[in-house]
Amino acid sequence: MKSFSMLSWFLAGLLFVVLALPLIFGKVPPNRLYGFRVEKTMRDPEIWYAANRYSGWGMFWIGVAVTITSVVLAFIPGLNELLYALICLGVLHIVGITTLILCFKYLETL
Repeated sequence: MKSFSMLSWFLAGLLFVVLALPLIFGKVPPNRLYGFRVEKTMRDPEIWYAANRYSGWGMFWIGVAVTITSVVLAFIPGLNELLYALICLGVLHIVGITTLILCFKYLETL
């Protein structure tokens, strides 16, 4: 069963990485579904692209952290599935909340 959890968390991390790439490379125009969508970014395309490039990098590193964590934890003998999932979830939240704070601080500079 741990292999299913590992695969799930590994794929979730990869999904973050894949979704981040179009934002990083400025391929996502202002829209209401995908990106760093707040009032300031929606009003100005220049701010949109700058903020989404920055938040895309944050999303990329969230994905890297979750992916690496999922693989490393899979090799710890005796680690039960619940603890495995809680650690992965904790990494996702810690890195995600930190990234969100940094994105809003960056947005203030634009």
